[in-house]
Amino acid sequence: MKLASILSFNYGDFGNSGNFGNLVLIESSTRENHMAEPTYEELKARLAELEKQTTGRRSGALEFRVSEKGGVSVYGLGRFPVTLYYEQWTRLLDQSEQLRSFLEENKSKLKLKGQ
Repeated sequence: MKLASILSFNYGDFGNSGNFGNLVLIESSTRENHMAEPTYEELKARLAELEKQTTGRRSGALEFRVSEKGGVSVYGLGRFPVTLYYEQWTRLLDQSEQLRSFLEENKSKLKLKGQ
């Protein structure tokens, strides 16, 4: 991007000489905060690097994190994390036998992966 800025304006002699002044412009070709577009080869290399990173992760692996608000988030179950607070997790885990039994009893009504 080229920017033109006024350096000075010289009024000069307005007499009979016909000199009405000089406007001096300078051009600046600074490229502040502008990066060059990556080439096709650079983009291709970056894509390959990102694909390597994602293939290193085991699909189906669960990851646990403490959220900003103090809840425990489980990543890897679906598109979004499941986040519950400590008391909620303990209540759910205390009922794990009943939950597993409920799931088995209602399996025919549930949407299963691959159906």
